[in-house]
Amino acid sequence: MTEQDARIVINRKLIESGWILEGPNKNVLTEQHCGVGFSDYLLLGRKGQNLAVLEAKDDNQGDVYLAKEQSHGYALAMGCKYIFLANSEQIYFWDLDEGDARPIERFISPEDLQRRADLKSIKKPLSQIEHSMDIADRPYQKEASYITT
Repeated sequence: MTEQDARIVINRKLIESGWILEGPNKNVLTEQHCGVGFSDYLLLGRKGQNLAVLEAKDDNQGDVYLAKEQSHGYALAMGCKYIFLANSEQIYFWDLDEGDARPIERFISPEDLQRRADLKSIKKPLSQIEHSMDIADRPYQKEASYITT
C-alpha cells in the first residue's frame, strides 16, 4: 500500500476519533512546511495552536516507528509536544516530555489531546505543593511531606 493509500485509511481513522479534516472548523492541516521539511499532518488545538505532528508512511516501509526521528524534527520546528506515527495498520503516539513512542489502537481525540496539553501547562512538581494540615495531619503524613522538600 502506498503512502497515498495509507493516508486514505489515516484520514478515516482521524475522523473516527473526532478530528475535522474539512470545513470552517477543521483542526487538521496537511503538508505543512516547517523549515526542516513538510509534515504530513498538523493537528491543531481548540484555539488553533499546533498540538501534534502526524507522520504518515506507506506500509511497505515496515515499522512506522522508524519515522520517529524525522517527525521529531518537524515537531520541534512547529512547537509541538506530541507526535503520531502512522500507516494504514499501525499508530504510535509520542509525548516528547514522557519517554518513547508507544503503539496505540486509535488516534487520541482532539478533546483528550487538548486536555493532556492543558494539564501539562498547570502541572507543578510535588516539591512546590504545600502540605495541607487540613487534609493530612497525621505524623507519618507530615514526615512524608518533609521528605519531598
